[in-house]
Amino acid sequence: MQADLNIPKVNDDNIVIYVPKKKSGKYSNSDYSEKESQFVDLRNAWTAHEIAEKENKALCSIGFYSFTALIDMKPTQGAVYIHSASELVNEEQQFDQKRIDNWLEHFGMTKFQSHCSGHARGRDLIEAVREIGAKTLYPIHTEHPDAYVGTVPKITIVKEGVKYKI
Repeated sequence: MQADLNIPKVNDDNIVIYVPKKKSGKYSNSDYSEKESQFVDLRNAWTAHEIAEKENKALCSIGFYSFTALIDMKPTQGAVYIHSASELVNEEQQFDQKRIDNWLEHFGMTKFQSHCSGHARGRDLIEAVREIGAKTLYPIHTEHPDAYVGTVPKITIVKEGVKYKI
């Protein structure tokens, strides 16, 4: 089945696997679980130091909790960071984004934002609602149903546990 998907092999020389520091902070083999160990010794598994040495040859994908790796990667001033995520929808995400922005500012990195999620952007949803021209709207699966006020003649803000007759 996997061959049908044309998925590259884990040891593909065009793919680099980032090996993070773990328990001892020294890349000791004993720091990694059995599952992780199968990747650590591959020739395309690089430590933060190796990434730093070959920065112009690497595109890294790191998660929110891996930003401390930048301390060892030492990105050059102006290195590019692409933030590919959906819009911020709550206060916690706004705090997380501020933390990311602080890391990027500290290292002098340039940020580019790319919307990426299973959802359309808020302004695109509002435009679609206007274009459809519905008479009534029941916004659900949104933290900001009030954002749709004025897009249709009648809007009903749905409340949990209440039955609505359509």
